[in-house]
Amino acid sequence: MRAIRFLATLFFMFVLWLMLTFMADPQLVLAGVVIASIAAYLFSELFIEGSGKESLNPKRWMWMVFYVLILAKECILASLDVAWRVLHPKMPIKPCIIRIPTHLESDWEITLLSNSITLTPGTLVIDFNEDENCLYVHWLYMREKEIEAAKKEISEVYEKYLGRIFE
Repeated sequence: MRAIRFLATLFFMFVLWLMLTFMADPQLVLAGVVIASIAAYLFSELFIEGSGKESLNPKRWMWMVFYVLILAKECILASLDVAWRVLHPKMPIKPCIIRIPTHLESDWEITLLSNSITLTPGTLVIDFNEDENCLYVHWLYMREKEIEAAKKEISEVYEKYLGRIFE
């Protein structure tokens, strides 16, 4: 079981390294293998719970790839929106703090959702209420007049994919 957790963590860390470096230089690939191996050795027990077999499920990895692509798209669109607002002479902003309940339950899911929202320019998770299982998010420009529509715009796409990754 430990070997499966180690291999799954190694694979994830190495793919993450490749995505962050964007290079196929042999020295960087070797450095990535070494760093991913060290990280997998140190953190595989924390990173993957249980036997680890479910983490090797190709379906889960496919959803993770989709999730990363959706996150990248959302970050690019939000970056352009924030840049436009900053450069606009009137600086059109309508800041608000919105309460977003989530159906996600595990610590990993909630952490990834919070980080994804915070990574998206114009939004920032400021608190998580465990009792109500909800996030409090500061939003730079509230487009929607109704709270439910605003909640959907901020977190629905992330929750959909995270739910499929961790099911």
